Amino acid sequence: MNLSCFVRHLAFIALLGSTSAFAQTDPPSPATPESAKPQSGPAPLVIHFGTGSSTILPKDREVLDQASRAFNEGKPQVMIVTGSADRAGTPGQNLLLSQR
Repeated sequence: MNLSCFVRHLAFIALLGSTSAFAQTDPPSPATPESAKPQSGPAPLVIHFGTGSSTILPKDREVLDQASRAFNEGKPQVMIVTGSADRAGTPGQNLLLSQR
């Protein structure tokens, strides 16, 4: 998976394996078996790219590898990839970089 075509500087990968519980305002219901209780998913993973580069920083490569392994093993059912660019470089340079 090559994420550099989606983002330039910073990517947030959220692995969503289940839903999180909402605050409860009514009296609690009878106990639910542990297997049926909603669980919150893992925290988002952050991957940085070098400024002016579509190359993932070496320190963040393992983070991407872990996310890829988890996804390939079917642990998260959904993977959301979002990204943002910093303001370094001209708009033209940033456009070219986003296309790599």
